[in-house]
Amino acid sequence: MTASRTLYAAIAIPDAGGLWLKTGLDAAATALALHDPRDGAPLRHPRKPAVHGGALSLRVTSQEGGARGHRLLFEIFGPDATPVGREPATPRDRVAVAVLADVVATTLRLSGAPDVEWAAPRATIGRDEFLSLHDYVSPRRARRTARAALRTGGAALHAESSLRRAFARWRPRRGDAPSPHEARLGAAGWALTALLATVSLPVAALISVVGLTRGMNFRMTAHALVVTLLVMALLDDWPGFVHAATLLN
Repeated sequence: MTASRTLYAAIAIPDAGGLWLKTGLDAAATALALHDPRDGAPLRHPRKPAVHGGALSLRVTSQEGGARGHRLLFEIFGPDATPVGREPATPRDRVAVAVLADVVATTLRLSGAPDVEWAAPRATIGRDEFLSLHDYVSPRRARRTARAALRTGGAALHAESSLRRAFARWRPRRGDAPSPHEARLGAAGWALTALLATVSLPVAALISVVGLTRGMNFRMTAHALVVTLLVMALLDDWPGFVHAATLLN
């Protein structure tokens, strides 16, 4: 099976029946209504397995047989069926990624597929990794983070100043003194948060707020860093991915 000319994803399904096609189309309608709304509900094509939003369209194809068995193919297009680039370069491209990720996550939970083929035949992401990535940094949460960044002027210095003031106000509660082991893990968590800030300041700011209010969790911070790296790989943000990987080495 050859790769699509546009941004796509594919997952294995138990059979090529119409139920899976309907499931994919329903998921596409929900995702387009959320991320790419149009006047009225998303429009389903009368003759083709496709759903149209405000500017984007998503086509679902049930493919039979092949080397990997039955699978469901999701292809997303821009206005007038123009292909969407595999390296998101415009706001529309990033909305397309959000739509596709939502559709895949919804269908993946029902299909039991072991992995997701994303944008290229040899580019696969494990089921658990994809769902963890989608749930931890969901497109809706990412939009809220972006809006918050715009409200603060998008300036890193402003965020850094706010965090510094929060640190200055924070005092440990009496009777809650951490053990030496917890103190070491907390220090490591803050160090990892500082590293995360060089990769994604909004995510690091969120982790810092949680750390100040509920205590720093090293595992949570490590998880956030790994997920952020996966997001970069998923969105083909290779310069940022290489930068982060270099810092970890």
